[in-house]
Amino acid sequence: MSNIAEWFNNSLLGSTVISIPSIWVDGVVALLLLIGSGFMLIGSWGLVKLPDFFTRLHAPTKASTLGIGAVLFASLIWFSVRDGGLQIHELVISLFLFLTAPVSAYMMGKAALHRQQPNLERTRNVHLAELAAKQQSPAANDKKSDKNSDKKSAFHQTE
Repeated sequence: MSNIAEWFNNSLLGSTVISIPSIWVDGVVALLLLIGSGFMLIGSWGLVKLPDFFTRLHAPTKASTLGIGAVLFASLIWFSVRDGGLQIHELVISLFLFLTAPVSAYMMGKAALHRQQPNLERTRNVHLAELAAKQQSPAANDKKSDKNSDKKSAFHQTE
């Protein structure tokens, strides 16, 4: 384990001589793993226990994303220190996760609005959900505007 501290001193700190014991690296990794597993546990518990679709959707997209991020960061630190170089795999996985999780949650929420998934009685701003469910896609709006422009041009030609 002394080679981990030597690698960290030589690679990341350059010529600065600071001795970091391997116990600190192990402690940081263990702390990140505990934090990540705690967030994932809270997200999983919320997925099971929350009452309706929209609140169940909120729990795993927020808490579990933070949990996976902490676990991946712990993995990044551990394998970078162990193998003697920066491991980029975990960074790529984290980037992919943080980009796709909000987009997939948005798409599922929007689909639930269009399918008129029921809300709880105590849900506030239900009128906003009704308005969002009535919205059409931009492609449908473009088709309507094309039809209107054809009518206008036909009207102008007859004058």
